Amino acid sequence: MSNEAHHHHDGRRVEDARLITGAGKYAADWNEPGQLYGCFVRSDRAHAQIVSVDTKKALAFPGVKAVFTGEDAVRAGYVKAPHTMGFVGKNGMKARSPERPVLAHQRVRFVGEAVALVVADRAGAAEDAAELVEVEYRELKCVTDPEAALAEGAPLLADEIPGNLAWEAEIGDQQAVEAAFAAAAHVTRAKIVSTRVAPNPMEPRACLVAYDAAGVVRATFGIRGQDAGLELADARGTARAVLRSQPDGTPDVSLRDADGRSRATLTVLGDGTPALNLNGADGRPRGTMSLAPGRGAALALADALGVVVWSAPP
Repeated sequence: MSNEAHHHHDGRRVEDARLITGAGKYAADWNEPGQLYGCFVRSDRAHAQIVSVDTKKALAFPGVKAVFTGEDAVRAGYVKAPHTMGFVGKNGMKARSPERPVLAHQRVRFVGEAVALVVADRAGAAEDAAELVEVEYRELKCVTDPEAALAEGAPLLADEIPGNLAWEAEIGDQQAVEAAFAAAAHVTRAKIVSTRVAPNPMEPRACLVAYDAAGVVRATFGIRGQDAGLELADARGTARAVLRSQPDGTPDVSLRDADGRSRATLTVLGDGTPALNLNGADGRPRGTMSLAPGRGAALALADALGVVVWSAPP
């Protein structure tokens, strides 16, 4: 991970003019014949055990087609989302990623966590029926300060992450840093708190998914703001396709194998020209192609070690 990969950029929204002038579409403008609508039931507790979820009244509401809970999510295998924390941390530590079903199962861990999903033939019916889902909670202790969460005896958010420490990293030469402080004429200590930053798009990310009698699935996605992303994963949670929007709004597409390794990447450069990268099963580059405006294509092929063995300039 480098500063270059996370450089600062203009954070102003890019979708306003398109949406407020009617030239674009909100998610509510997308429609398919016979489409259904979903409404989530969300936790009003920061940390609690789910004792029971009673969906009988919601299921009996006119227009409701189904109500899904964490039990359904676990049964379907949607229990662990993919992540990009592949960096090696302190002493070789890898990021610890607990199971997190798409609908809360047995426990909720933050206010607003989705507990159930009501599906109906009308948006209003889904919203009204969601209010009929009865959830019984047993309160658990919660901590809102990150330092307190790392303290001994703090309540655990996930049993498989001891001490609530998901990842720890050190950057630099520890001995050189200690020597510099020891030789310094004056040392100032400061605690820097990074405040919460929340983007405010015209509309949150949304999607419309439809399939026909032949089983062909079509998906429409609304991605707002900068650095937006989409990941398609299999039932194990392994990412198979990744679509991201770069800070300037240009797309970046990555296709991955069954183990989550990137095999092909298509990036649209700042000048609008595409660049294609192909990787081997070990993740090393095997081929690249880029287009230079007015000059044609530049090609390169690499061996098993990722060393370029043939290239052709544009």
